Amino acid sequence: MREETKETIKEIKENKRKREMADRYFDAIVAIAYSPRVKDFSVGYTYRTAAHRLREQRRYDKWYNVVTIAEKMTYNDARTLEIYLQYRCIEEDRRYVTYTKYYGPHRMRAYNPGKKSPLHLRDEKIHSIYMMWRETD
Repeated sequence: MREETKETIKEIKENKRKREMADRYFDAIVAIAYSPRVKDFSVGYTYRTAAHRLREQRRYDKWYNVVTIAEKMTYNDARTLEIYLQYRCIEEDRRYVTYTKYYGPHRMRAYNPGKKSPLHLRDEKIHSIYMMWRETD
């Protein structure tokens, strides 16, 4: 795990308000992941709409479902939350649904950061965290 990632996770764990909010977002991810129709899922960051991100992925990986987990955040807040949620998904008990259903290539490359936003948009509250998933056949 990179040092920056460790610091980000520590920042959330030490701030009660941030941790409680991040844990609520994680609970939403768990609720969706528990569905027997969910084959696998991924959590990511975007400065565009989640629907736009889904259209990009649909062409390559057959992702057809998306939900915005958190929105209207600054770049730093969104990236911090993204790292924390990915950490929770990957580092949970390996028998837990968030580990077993987390998209394999991303699970093996811990903390798969999304594309960075343009510098002029970093302070704008347009950044969001999404969850995409594929359904079982």
